[in-house]
Amino acid sequence: MINLWPVEDEQKLYDYIHSNVGEGGKVCWARFLETFPEKTVNQGQAKFFRMRQETERWNFRFLRRKQTKDGGMDIAQVILRVIAAME
Repeated sequence: MINLWPVEDEQKLYDYIHSNVGEGGKVCWARFLETFPEKTVNQGQAKFFRMRQETERWNFRFLRRKQTKDGGMDIAQVILRVIAAME
């Protein structure tokens, strides 16, 4: 089977995904063709799906991070502000 994704392109795709993650961990595929003019968006999404299965090789944990509505404060800061407001 021919590998249509050389190692350099896999790393480039990983970097693309890392720099194009929006709120809620969604990947923006709008500029994919600028980075990979010889591939289709469907090919990129399929390769991304396969890369996510290789957990020992690729780390996509940053996709799980969600934006908080409190402006990036951690939970301890939010609790302290609520307690201070109640006093």
